[in-house]
Amino acid sequence: MNCKLIRNQLIGYLDDKIDNDRRKEIEAHLKDCSHCSEFLIRLEKAYNLINEEKQVQHDPYMFTRIMARLEDRKPVILRNRFRMAFQTVAYIAIIVTGIYSGILIGKNFTNYSPVSADYQNEIYYLDELQHENMISVLLTD
Repeated sequence: MNCKLIRNQLIGYLDDKIDNDRRKEIEAHLKDCSHCSEFLIRLEKAYNLINEEKQVQHDPYMFTRIMARLEDRKPVILRNRFRMAFQTVAYIAIIVTGIYSGILIGKNFTNYSPVSADYQNEIYYLDELQHENMISVLLTD
């Protein structure tokens, strides 16, 4: 048989997924061919290593550790909620204090002086001019 054909069938040989006639042919070829025999040995080592890695070793205390961590997280959640509520109240207090301070400072810097009577009359007449037609204003003495 051809070495390439044998090497392609060695995984089926290791998994016992080939018929008995083909198995006998492969075993006969492996007795005569040292290259294919060495390849089979390396393939068996790799195959066994992969099968060992597939098996997961369970930790008997994993469930206990997971439950302990979950129980420890409950107080953390309550602390986080308290912290968020406190931060919200603190931010609101800072904003209100800032607005109130701005109002107080603004009152100190305004130059509010009452408008004189002459100036009020001028404002009145200027407001009235906006409502009149400009042609009638210009044509009257």
